Amino acid sequence: MLGPKQDQNVGSGAIAVQAARDVHMGMSFTEVRELCQLLVENNFPALRAEAKAAAEERVRQFAAELEQRIIDASAQIDPNKFRDPDVQACLNDAVLAAARRGEAANTEVLCTLVTERVSAQASPFKDIVLSEAVQVVPKLTAQHISMLSLTFFIQSVVFSNIPHLTVLEGPAQQLKPLLERCGGLSYSQKQHVQYAGACSYINVTITDPYEVLRKAYHQFEHPNTESLKIQLGEEAPTFLEMVELYRTNELWCITPTSVGQAIAISALSSKLPIFNFSTWLK
Repeated sequence: MLGPKQDQNVGSGAIAVQAARDVHMGMSFTEVRELCQLLVENNFPALRAEAKAAAEERVRQFAAELEQRIIDASAQIDPNKFRDPDVQACLNDAVLAAARRGEAANTEVLCTLVTERVSAQASPFKDIVLSEAVQVVPKLTAQHISMLSLTFFIQSVVFSNIPHLTVLEGPAQQLKPLLERCGGLSYSQKQHVQYAGACSYINVTITDPYEVLRKAYHQFEHPNTESLKIQLGEEAPTFLEMVELYRTNELWCITPTSVGQAIAISALSSKLPIFNFSTWLK
């Protein structure tokens, strides 16, 4: 880390202001990559050579992915936040997870969460949730994240004022590779996601997702759920397939927490960039 009186080379993406002495705001993308490497070195000082090499390679891959993600989102990034100890702690959690588990730590989701953590669109609550989500994601499998994503998509996402149900087909097709992984999760796995802090699981009452959708899209005036299913089958078959996956896996028993919502939004936004964290985390 640079001291307060040291000069700093400004790389791509850094913000520098020239004053009577060198005044620099934020960190360059190169420094973010170097910080990731420093964090793994400080946290794994006693690893055997083979394990250390594997951890360092995983961190290099994670840092490269994070760097590119930050560059792509540079217009929405506040580089000053990299100086915030809480942000660096969040980054540290992500780096350690990547070093320990590699892609199994769900590094794509971690990169999205860290990038959003340094977004200019911040709030105290959102920052807390994102930091917590970074700690929870490595405790989940890709199938768990798929379950959270499908649950969130069916329960919380309504496409407002659509002229016809065919509008639902495009998003469903784009999200299908992510959402279809969740089939067949056992009771114990759902309980684990609850234990990790990403959802609550209450298997008490049965909620018909088609009745919920019939009310959400009331403008189509379907007299019953069977009428809605018929039209979905004709105009949005992939969306219908996702609703059936939700129903047959009894995901109405799942309610994502704020952390679970953040994880779901991270995963969904990588496939369909219409999901805004600030819309739900407020």
